[in-house]
Amino acid sequence: MLRLAHLSLISLPMALSALSVLSAQSTAAGKKQTPSAATKQAPAAAPKQTLPENPVIAHIGNNVYRHDDVLEYWSMFAQKAQIDQMRNDPAQFQQAQASFLETMLLLNKAKRDGLDKTQDFKDKAAKATATLTNSLLAKEYVELRTPELDRLSTPSEEQMMEYYEEHKGEYQNPALASARHILIAVQSAENPSAKLSDADALAKITKVALELEAGKSWQEAAKEYSEDPGSADKGGLYENFNPAQMVPEFAEAVQTQEIGKIGKPIKTRFGYHIVMVESRKPAQAKTFDEAKAVIKVKLQEKMRPDTWSNFLNSLKIELGYAEGAETAKDGGVSGGKGGNEKPVAETKGATTSGRGK
Repeated sequence: MLRLAHLSLISLPMALSALSVLSAQSTAAGKKQTPSAATKQAPAAAPKQTLPENPVIAHIGNNVYRHDDVLEYWSMFAQKAQIDQMRNDPAQFQQAQASFLETMLLLNKAKRDGLDKTQDFKDKAAKATATLTNSLLAKEYVELRTPELDRLSTPSEEQMMEYYEEHKGEYQNPALASARHILIAVQSAENPSAKLSDADALAKITKVALELEAGKSWQEAAKEYSEDPGSADKGGLYENFNPAQMVPEFAEAVQTQEIGKIGKPIKTRFGYHIVMVESRKPAQAKTFDEAKAVIKVKLQEKMRPDTWSNFLNSLKIELGYAEGAETAKDGGVSGGKGGNEKPVAETKGATTSGRGK
């Protein structure tokens, strides 16, 4: 992750780039579920502590810095939505706070050394003030137009339906199954608390299978023997789960065993299982309503670059924008009319990117 303090000291554009890194959402690789872990209960959350309204976060010399100073600092660079996200995401706020305090540390040292009193710095500060003012004004205008830009980047119902029909195969509900199982754990490096050796566990699971074949109920057998805390009190039952999310050996048994029959013992990294499949449902295409939310986000991501490009192009036409050395002739451009400049529509850089590219 980029450190924001150094970037924010260099320039506004680089600070904005850092903010985008700060607010980017990371995607975690999905972990495979296992029969023994599928329904484990999470420990009770600790009670939330009530914090002061604007708590002190640091002292540097005689200067006191508070929680809201961080938000105020970054509000010069970020849009309101980013600040709201930072305010509501403790991890983001902690990183922003660390970078803010790093900047304040450097600032206090620079002032102690008298760097702010030098003429060179005063000249630079005057230029920086004008630059920052202009950047803040541009940001303010973007904030003003954001609702309209969001509206223009939102696909219509017809666009979403058209996309759904063209990409229906991409939106599937996975195959599901319901099955009962009993687990006898095998002692290993992964299961140090288990008590039985491989041979003893296999012998025990075989005995359990025979008892079930003889008429013992799954409810009774699972409660008596199973070492899977997620299903032992439910007759070993897992309902409507995606087999692909289970450990491979268990998934294969669920996908291949005859329905209603107790299969042969299988071994996973947890130990030995016996499995009885109760039902299987094939994968099915999602309905439009089920896929709509995902399609909306996908199309918005495609539409936003074009919306922004079209927005900038409309400003270029309105304001008389031109690029290149030719625009400097005869006093440059004024309101889109003037000396030897070309019309904006023919100006390099004023084209619109193709939709959906």
